Amino acid sequence: MQTHAMDLGPLKPENNELLLGVVLFALLYLVLAKVLLPRIARTIADRDDAIHGQQERAEDLRAQAEEIHAEYQAALAAARHDASRIRQQGKEEGAAAIAEA
Repeated sequence: MQTHAMDLGPLKPENNELLLGVVLFALLYLVLAKVLLPRIARTIADRDDAIHGQQERAEDLRAQAEEIHAEYQAALAAARHDASRIRQQGKEEGAAAIAEA
């Protein structure tokens, strides 16, 4: 029987190539895990903090706007009441003037 050695090319690397690949992969993993990924996580955390801060400011502004609107509505109701009172007083004075004449 004759055995044929199959040449698998890059699918069957030599030991030194395999070792070099493992070492380079480990170095790349360490660089990503120790340097790049913490920076990315910090940037994402900063963005989240900024977004939540903006949401809180928006909620505060909304509450202030609601307070101002309530004050405006109260002032408007008071002005309408005063106008109604002045109108009624004018009607009464007019009726009294007509009655005197």
